[in-house]
Amino acid sequence: MVSDSIFIEGSLTKVYSLNTVIVGGGLAGLNAALHLYDRGQTDLAILIDGEAGSTSQIARSDQQSYYKLASFGNDADSPYRMARSLQSANTNDGDLALVEAALSSQCFYHVAELGLAFPQNEYGEYIGQGTGGENARRSFSCGPDTAGQMHAALLREVKKRQIPVLYGYQVVKLFTDEKRCKVVGLLALCYDGIRERHQRYQLFNCTNIVLATGGPGGLFYSEGYPAAHTGCLGLALEAGARAINLTEFQYGICAVGLSLTMNGAYQTALPRYISVDEDGKAREFLLSYFKDPAALYRLIQRKGEQWAFDAKKVREDGTSLLDLLLYHEITMKKRRVYMDYRINPTGYENEQTPAQRLQAASPFAYQTLLEKGFTDDTMIVEVHPAIAQHNGGLSVNYFWESNLSHLFPIGEAAGTHGSFTPMGASINASQVSGYRAAQYIVKQYSEAPMEIDAFVECIREGYHERIEMTEDFIRHLQRKIGEEEAISIRSVRQEIGKRMDKACGLFRDASRIEHELQNAKLSLQNLATFFLPHAMLDLTLFFKNYDLLICQIAFLSAMLDYDRAGGKSRGSYLLYDAQGSLPHPKLEEMFRFAVADSTLAGQVQELWYDAKQLGCTIQWRPVRPIPKS
Repeated sequence: MVSDSIFIEGSLTKVYSLNTVIVGGGLAGLNAALHLYDRGQTDLAILIDGEAGSTSQIARSDQQSYYKLASFGNDADSPYRMARSLQSANTNDGDLALVEAALSSQCFYHVAELGLAFPQNEYGEYIGQGTGGENARRSFSCGPDTAGQMHAALLREVKKRQIPVLYGYQVVKLFTDEKRCKVVGLLALCYDGIRERHQRYQLFNCTNIVLATGGPGGLFYSEGYPAAHTGCLGLALEAGARAINLTEFQYGICAVGLSLTMNGAYQTALPRYISVDEDGKAREFLLSYFKDPAALYRLIQRKGEQWAFDAKKVREDGTSLLDLLLYHEITMKKRRVYMDYRINPTGYENEQTPAQRLQAASPFAYQTLLEKGFTDDTMIVEVHPAIAQHNGGLSVNYFWESNLSHLFPIGEAAGTHGSFTPMGASINASQVSGYRAAQYIVKQYSEAPMEIDAFVECIREGYHERIEMTEDFIRHLQRKIGEEEAISIRSVRQEIGKRMDKACGLFRDASRIEHELQNAKLSLQNLATFFLPHAMLDLTLFFKNYDLLICQIAFLSAMLDYDRAGGKSRGSYLLYDAQGSLPHPKLEEMFRFAVADSTLAGQVQELWYDAKQLGCTIQWRPVRPIPKS
């Protein structure tokens, strides 16, 4: 990595020139860095905006696992069989599924050899578990912080190799060539120099950009992503990257503010579900929906193994009805819902408390709650149905290269999964995608970046645009306008999230989606004037909100198009259908829905964002089949 200083837009600006910049320091980004380095491409750097912003560092789950090819006992499995499981909903591309399956074992062993304590028997076999009704035991776990342990191990290796990790850099622009065919570099906001004009921005002139920024954190108010996580999909869309399956998420019951998914033993321990109204009155609200309490308790326990919301499991005896009843209680009745581990549910006779059952069933899960600050006497966890994973993302080929050449979205930034994904598949995808991108970069894109003078001319217009946005921000900051004239910039992200929750959370309403789409476009047009900044540091929030508003326009456009194309309820969401049926007789008419039919089966939705028009072009194409050779 070579550094220079140039004079551009009246400011002396530092430029780093190198082969590859990896944006993001989660599982995917760190793994890509290791594979690049170990294959001889050492001219690289990792950019991270904060030291603890990665979802993989923070998120916890009782069933965190690595989904890979079965290799335990006499299980019969093959890459093709696993690829069929990854493509079981026929809403994602088969070639990508086959790569994820074929390389799953290789990438798993790479991580295991870094010292992770995946369980093994005396013969050296790693012990897998079956999930989701699969016969093959493809799920491998070393506890509720499997991802966190993997992250720590990968980071140790990155530090051992002395790969540059630059903290406090927020990407605010991806630069492309004149034809918008390939990326040539990026602009980053430097937190340490944000108050000084000559230190505020730094340029990166690079041959390749590996985008490992995860899913669209902050897009929804009810979400399982850590508060610090935002992602970078909006900037990629602005640059011209194509997106795929933006409609598809993984949705389930999460702890409020704790980045903790409440699956596995958190449900099988059978806590008492209570709701609390504005007056502080608590009640076991779920009992009013079930004639037989025992049926409710069996449903809750089954929820442990069927955590993710599934439109096909919403009927009265389906586990996803639980999510819908929580959504109704919180969204419609404006109450707060808790999982109470202190007391047994009414009518459930057992000598042990839910907390004691949790400790016995999963010491790791129990310990996680203790680490979050709970005790047996205070173990009452506020929960909500929330977005925990995005199955769509940026469109890639089977080397994880975008339609913009030299741009490699990996991990959750890449849209390799459709309306369904097996538990642990996202962790495997993070490792396979980083490996695959590194493999291609080393073989095909090892050249040095552009000469500095040519780079500056190429990015001058885009750089000028960002400087203008910054100057608008500063002028607005200096006006010192009153609180009544604009909302706080720190509230904008919440407003963006609440807008999404209203229109397209667990239940999606096409008329509301269209209304909120227009609001999102209006917010983006007036981004520099409709909020009140408090300090120069709020420039970081300004650009994060800019990214999220682009995302919001794209996601809402995709969802509206899905409805207009005849799409029905599938995966993680319900769509109102006047000809459908109610999931429960006590729910309102607005919850009438029908499960997806063959209308859009075997097709994927692709989207292009138009930055000038603040609109999107959308098309549908057949899924690419699983290659048979």
